Amino acid sequence: QYYEELDDQEEGYDDEGRSEVYRFVSFKSDGEVLTPEQLLRYDENVKTHTEALNERRSDPITLKPFQVLACLMTEAYLDRVVNNREAFLANLNEFVNEQNEEKGRIKFPEFDDSDLDKLAFWMATGSGKTLLMHINYYQYLDYVEDSEDLPENILLVTPNEGLSEQHIEDLHESSIPCHHFNADTIELQGAGENPVKVIEIQKLTDEKTGKGLSVEVDSFEGRNLVMVDEGHKGAGSTAQTWRNRRKQLASDGFTFEYSATFGQAVAGSSTDVEEDYGKAILFDYS
Repeated sequence: QYYEELDDQEEGYDDEGRSEVYRFVSFKSDGEVLTPEQLLRYDENVKTHTEALNERRSDPITLKPFQVLACLMTEAYLDRVVNNREAFLANLNEFVNEQNEEKGRIKFPEFDDSDLDKLAFWMATGSGKTLLMHINYYQYLDYVEDSEDLPENILLVTPNEGLSEQHIEDLHESSIPCHHFNADTIELQGAGENPVKVIEIQKLTDEKTGKGLSVEVDSFEGRNLVMVDEGHKGAGSTAQTWRNRRKQLASDGFTFEYSATFGQAVAGSSTDVEEDYGKAILFDYS
């Protein structure tokens, strides 16, 4: 019923600059998890980031209610991870332990600190994955702007060159600086501040041998923001190898992952994979 009522909310913002989703969530909230002040700040941030996406667009986008809700949840998550990390970790594990006690047996694993640095969105085709990714870019940079977490590299990892080119086109439309990463080319001058380096997952390697377009994961040293689009595809040892390389890229940074097929990725995989995505998925669009 909650989500049916959510879908009935008007899109866009009212005369006071507030989304109908903000008013809906405010009405439904008891104020214990999010204060009215926090929720209002998050709503204002999402509006600001949406306006950034529309800066160059002749046909401005308007987020749907479920997309606004996902963005508000991301705001709340990043706020806690960046500004109140220890308390947030304790809060999560308190909830985990409550659930395990209710079920009478250990079922859900506790969170480690490293688990906090990855978010995943389970998104059906056509649900606006690209727009959410772009807002997540602006959200993350906004929260780490005045901290030591500002990324040295921002990477978008894709499954193939065709999708890379499409992402580059979409990023430009959203006023996000970017370029197709090529290890043999000097970094583009004037690409813009905080540019996104778009690279296919197949080009990431542990050790480069000979010439070619591949690049060693170690070449992206330091703190990275990594966005992954359908990066878990593949089976068996190949999928595990790519998963390990993605983790290495963001070992000292943060990851956003987007997929319509997390269910297939988990099916038949190890418990570690199920636990990884189980802890990371913030929003299931279905």
